[in-house]
Amino acid sequence: MDGILIENVTIMYDDFVAINNVSLEIREGELVTILGPSGCGKTTLLRSIAGFITPVSGRIYIGDEDVTYLPPQKRDTAMIFQNYALWPHMTVGGNIEYGLKLKGMPRELRKEKVKEMLRLVKLEDQVDKMPTQLSGGQQQRIALVRALAVDPKVLLCDEPLSNLDAKIRVELRTEIREIAKRLGITVVYVTHDQSEALAISDRIAVLKEGELQQVDPPLKLFNDPDNQFVGEFIGESSIFNGTITGAKAGEINIEIDNAGTVRAFLEETTKTGKPVNVLIRPQDMSVVIDEKERLDTIRGTIKSNSFMGDHVRLSVQLPDGQRAVIAEREKIEEAASLGVNVEARFKADPKKVLVFDKTGRRMR
Repeated sequence: MDGILIENVTIMYDDFVAINNVSLEIREGELVTILGPSGCGKTTLLRSIAGFITPVSGRIYIGDEDVTYLPPQKRDTAMIFQNYALWPHMTVGGNIEYGLKLKGMPRELRKEKVKEMLRLVKLEDQVDKMPTQLSGGQQQRIALVRALAVDPKVLLCDEPLSNLDAKIRVELRTEIREIAKRLGITVVYVTHDQSEALAISDRIAVLKEGELQQVDPPLKLFNDPDNQFVGEFIGESSIFNGTITGAKAGEINIEIDNAGTVRAFLEETTKTGKPVNVLIRPQDMSVVIDEKERLDTIRGTIKSNSFMGDHVRLSVQLPDGQRAVIAEREKIEEAASLGVNVEARFKADPKKVLVFDKTGRRMR
């Protein structure tokens, strides 16, 4: 088994706790992304797996081996960085071959391995070029196959696409996933980009202030967050202050401050009068055109109206100043015709309304 096991790891810088008692299992061949806001400990955790940082407590295993105190060169890992880190005085082929030389691979086998790696990223014709002659995307592809050439058990990726433009990022994230799956290698990938994490990951580990909040596949993380932080951090959402005004048979009514009501489904028992926070995704709200459908609707003033091709995006201000974003995908013509600074009503899908108590705990 070439997976990773992180057990109760704590990392400190003087008195600052960067990682607080984190446990995480990454299965062999799995691509797990560590995601979170700046300063949450993503890169610190990655560097501890690589061996550049030693925990003050806890253990790290790669496969069946305890590597907690092993130096980086003895961990059988490889790492790619956002700045490519290619040797500027070596050719593309020389960069890829360098690690193979250190491993003592015979020259002819090294040459074949270089060709094999370049075929993976369709850059066979660049073997004799210098890194400075390549585009940013090409340089990162070379950095990727240089790391993979030594056949590591684990590939560690530290914000590898953050220096590239949007189009190249989309292309490369797809290539990284495809190549990793083709080779069956275990990958730990750090990014601050939610869309990147959602697109590339088997599972995502969300960090906040050094503490692990939730680890799940992208779809579950998006649709079923464990707490309000995860719900707000993953994807776009609108958050409303509300009060439960009715609760029966697994269904509750929530009054949104001075704006109307929404319905939601909860299995747990709750009481009327309880203050809550309500999270609704833009695609889970729709415009109410028929004025007779006023039940369980929210009213607000349209502040912007943008036609986006497959949907109409509306920014709405509620009477108490709260903001909502609606992505109307069905009643496109009607929504597009709504004017700015006019009042309108909106309805939320009760199956998609997420409810949190004031501590941020998900109510289910």
